Amino acid sequence: MILRNHETYIWVSAVIVGVLIALYSYFSDSLLLISITTTINAIFLISTLILAKVNYKLDSITAFLGAPIFLTFPLIYHNEIINLLAYLNSAVYIWLGIFLLLVDKVQTTFIVEGLPSQKTTWKIVVGGKEYSFKGNRVLKISSRSTDERWQISTVFYNGSEYAPYPFQGNLTGGEIKVKFIPIIESKQTLTIPKDYHKLSISVWNPEIWKGKNIGIYKVIDVLGEGGNSYVLKVVYKNKTMAMKILKINPNNVISYNKFLDLLKESGNLIFLSKNLRLIKIYAISLDINLLEEIIKGDVLSYITSPPYILMEYMEGGSFKDLILYDNIYYSDKWFKIVCKIAYEVALALDYIHSNGFVHLDVKPQNIFFSRKVGNFGQEALLNIEIPGMVKLGDLGSASRIGSNIYDITPEYAPPDQIIGAIQGGAQPSMDVFALGMTIYYALKRKIDRPDLNEMTLAVEKIASGDLNAAKKLVNTSIQKLEKWNPSVGIAELDDFLKRMLDSNPNTRLSIKEVVSRLEKIINKL
Repeated sequence: MILRNHETYIWVSAVIVGVLIALYSYFSDSLLLISITTTINAIFLISTLILAKVNYKLDSITAFLGAPIFLTFPLIYHNEIINLLAYLNSAVYIWLGIFLLLVDKVQTTFIVEGLPSQKTTWKIVVGGKEYSFKGNRVLKISSRSTDERWQISTVFYNGSEYAPYPFQGNLTGGEIKVKFIPIIESKQTLTIPKDYHKLSISVWNPEIWKGKNIGIYKVIDVLGEGGNSYVLKVVYKNKTMAMKILKINPNNVISYNKFLDLLKESGNLIFLSKNLRLIKIYAISLDINLLEEIIKGDVLSYITSPPYILMEYMEGGSFKDLILYDNIYYSDKWFKIVCKIAYEVALALDYIHSNGFVHLDVKPQNIFFSRKVGNFGQEALLNIEIPGMVKLGDLGSASRIGSNIYDITPEYAPPDQIIGAIQGGAQPSMDVFALGMTIYYALKRKIDRPDLNEMTLAVEKIASGDLNAAKKLVNTSIQKLEKWNPSVGIAELDDFLKRMLDSNPNTRLSIKEVVSRLEKIINKL
């Protein structure tokens, strides 16, 4: 199938009409009609040059057909004006036909899958113009340039939402597979407290959800609370999962923009999480209309329909828990355990980066184990080597490379992440620094980076809107990091960590270099 825009249909139809008028005028010997014909064709030839840009082969054939019509005029008529117009029209038709036939074209084939029905209507925007189609299909689009953009919208069918992955990009040629992924819609079955009007979203107790239902999910327990979310343990049909309910900052435009970006990327993040080293995301539930009310302080909406991410439940706890477990931390296997966990996380980050995203919140609390690691060093080491045992979580904090940054953990983030939050521009090098700090903490059990106070204050200044103060603090942070020589007392790691914790993101190790270095270190152990 060839995608063709409405303007192309219009000018092709106009040329056909012009040719018919020309034939009529030829046989009727009417100079007036000939003049009208040549004028019409001149106008639509100009339109052709501007608008014909999709089906080049058809356009060129149409253009060639116009040329012989006007070449016959001088053989019949001897009016200089008519002959001049006829020659001009014919020449332009021939030139246009050759141009459209030889123009360099890029053909991109879309394979669209995952729609719930062949009757489902979906829309694609190409070069700023929107087109509608129905059902799963193979779609071929030709373009003149690889700079031309495309974007596919989320669709709704029978009350359910389906997000395309990927949802946008350039017409670079070749084959692009687009899969529509269902996003579960939350349905309210939660018992509402009688005194809900006394509650405040700013000071929230997640225990309010315990023992209740959020949609189809029964809340069993509150697993924990982070800077940006509450994590609940939920069950549906005997399957245990983790539900991350996003914290809301009322009357804060940053919260609203953050959720908009998360909603936009929901399909991509669900697809991304299928990697063995990432915690699987089952669904992302965000109702933009309710979100607007919640951000304004609507407690009832937050109780009944909180924005959440439904994820794989990790029985083995977090890397932070393991670091604080003395039996394993003080074993002679701990160094190798840390290196192997860091290696798995580095591979996960390499996958995330290669798909155009930055995690932005790598830390021990976001590294999990799919089952219990064990009670002793050797047991833990053997279990960690099981495929899928170590997983990086919290993809909800991820952003596209170069896009906005909303999440910063001062203990693990680099100073350039603060700058990125102010100016916009998430970069993979930020994850490298955070992984370096994670390794450092895992081996020393403390965060003693010299700029921690500046980083903490800078995050607070950003939250309060004092961006100039935040920038000054970042400059001080960089100066302190430049003088820092992080050491864990292990020769194989000291230089490695120094390169990962470089204050300059341009000279910091890349994630691929981190993977390579860790692999060499592990092989020597």
